[in-house]
Amino acid sequence: MIPNFSTRSSPKFSSTFGGMRRWSWRITKWKPTKGGREMAYGVQKVAKRIQFIVSQALIRELHDPKLGFITITKVEVSQDFRKAVVFFSLLEKGKRGSCLAALRRAKGYLQKLVAKGVRTRRVPRLEFEEDTSLEKSLALSKIFEQIASEQSPPPNPEEDSPSD
Repeated sequence: MIPNFSTRSSPKFSSTFGGMRRWSWRITKWKPTKGGREMAYGVQKVAKRIQFIVSQALIRELHDPKLGFITITKVEVSQDFRKAVVFFSLLEKGKRGSCLAALRRAKGYLQKLVAKGVRTRRVPRLEFEEDTSLEKSLALSKIFEQIASEQSPPPNPEEDSPSD
């Protein structure tokens, strides 16, 4: 059974109300950064929770042979919790179409599990995309290795000087 987590962060002491202490639950707001916007803390927490729920469901409950060796790499949740894009990577490159079709068939069941496991006002609608960042990083590392092998080592100044 998957435990439930809420989207609230740690409690912060707020103020007194009628002589009684009151705790407020504060979620960090969106912060502008150089590269765009960061996800709010609550959104990140929901994204991690969805990633955990979907990956556990793929391991334990969905026994579709078309899924093959699949890994849920990350989940991006929109700010209003309406949409969650689940990124996955495959060990076998040729099974992309069949794996995506199997995930779309299981979308309703996964949506139901997410609704049970995440306590939010809206349950994000799941969408699936293949994560190609690993392939891109491997291609870049091969290019860097090729450039490094093409460059010759700098000449050693001790070898050029005549010895007496």
